[in-house]
Amino acid sequence: MLRLYPRVTETLEDLRSQFKLAVATTKHSVQAKRVLERLGIASYFSHIQGTDPGLRYKPHPDILLKCLEIMSIEGRDAAYVGDSLHDMHAARGAKMKEIGAGYGFAGAKYLESHWPDHILNCISELRAISKNIFSAKSFS
Repeated sequence: MLRLYPRVTETLEDLRSQFKLAVATTKHSVQAKRVLERLGIASYFSHIQGTDPGLRYKPHPDILLKCLEIMSIEGRDAAYVGDSLHDMHAARGAKMKEIGAGYGFAGAKYLESHWPDHILNCISELRAISKNIFSAKSFS
């Protein structure tokens, strides 16, 4: 019963031409890859990182730090898009820019209490803000 939010594919297509994209999720890596393949978007990502054995769940930054390590990127040169406070805490712990997905699970009002760098109303807004806030070529 999973389906993509509107404009996800077009946004990923545009962003991958400018940035390295990754997924960091609480699912295990194998499960995350399976879900993204089923949705038809796995190929947009350079790396898919799940909370595999030995990595702590968010709000700990372990999965984000693992992505950064594998992709050879510094946290200050990357951003994490998430829809929960755990996501924002993990991004902060990894020294990444925090982008709240206000259209997601928690909603914008909930995320605003954590003061992320940006809050999106829809995923396609990443196109506009990416040109302004990213000095490196990375996105999670």
